[in-house]
Amino acid sequence: MEIKKNRLLIILMLTSIFVSQVSAQTTAFPASIITVNPTDLDFHLVTNQNHAGILIDDQDYPAVKLCAGLFRDDVERVTGYKPLLITNQAEADPYCVIIGSIEKSWIIKELISTGKIDVSGVKGEWESCLTQTVDNPLPGIGKALVIAGSDRRGTAYGIFELSKQIGVSPWYYFADVTPGKRAELYVKAGKYILKSPSVKYRGIFINDEMWGIRPWALNTLAPEEGQGLGPSTYSKVFELLLRLKANTLWPAMHQQTRPFNYYEQNKVVADKYGIIMGSSHIEPMLRNNIAGAEWDSEYPGEPWDYINNREHIYKYWEDRIKANGRYENIYTIGKRGKDDEAGSDISVPVLEQIFADQRTILGKW
Repeated sequence: MEIKKNRLLIILMLTSIFVSQVSAQTTAFPASIITVNPTDLDFHLVTNQNHAGILIDDQDYPAVKLCAGLFRDDVERVTGYKPLLITNQAEADPYCVIIGSIEKSWIIKELISTGKIDVSGVKGEWESCLTQTVDNPLPGIGKALVIAGSDRRGTAYGIFELSKQIGVSPWYYFADVTPGKRAELYVKAGKYILKSPSVKYRGIFINDEMWGIRPWALNTLAPEEGQGLGPSTYSKVFELLLRLKANTLWPAMHQQTRPFNYYEQNKVVADKYGIIMGSSHIEPMLRNNIAGAEWDSEYPGEPWDYINNREHIYKYWEDRIKANGRYENIYTIGKRGKDDEAGSDISVPVLEQIFADQRTILGKW
């Protein structure tokens, strides 16, 4: 089925920004490191004579490997040439883009140990990245463009900063922003640092999805996901977040929408993209309690009352943290009614017990 492309309107209407602007970034990174008047000192990404490949460590973070693949697609969108994505140094081209995290990539660690790059400005920082042109970084490679992130998202942001600068908008998919075509791409020689963001957690809350993104996904992108947003839909949202230098999502949770964790792969895909998952004000402990959702499905007919049903509510919360606690999450704690309503069981002593129990669960898992 041909996908109708009115996605920008959908995204803008269905989302509410919950922490400042997602692109909030304190950065010394230049507005453009792309040049149309190259010298031999500059990095030749795509030319009539040279087509740079992309070298990564296969043991690096899944998010790094995934975003390196997306960068390959971006180069193709602009130039028509699709770079080779390789994990074997022996197969590298004389001009090569080297992508990796400081924490996990043996290639980046090798460049650090041999003094080819100095990562003191980004190592140990939150979501920071070094981009640098390097001569003779490894045997067989004459010149490299190195993208070395302090962590998985820092690496992703460095990748997508370059994608943006070669002409690929973060909105290329949802708003049909077609990049301009270029026969050649050159990166200015130099060392560039993308500093840590000034706002640590930045993202969106998908709200009122029943008249926006949910029917669009059901009728166009992913009919197989039914009345909810599954991994095919969320993968597109997660990619957009990374391209905007965001890192956090509160998922769709309205009535008649299947909960985020109804789909086993949703949390896995979120982690694959390096996205931090949270939940809204009525969803403590990553649980969707709205009428007809998780509580009603797992404990049908039972009271949502901590005084009279503490054992089952405790287990309900603990089961979720058992399943999702291995991933990166921000937890809403406390308790209220199942929807935007007061809880008849709530008092100061009850809330104190709830906080203590939730902290015990979080500490355990």
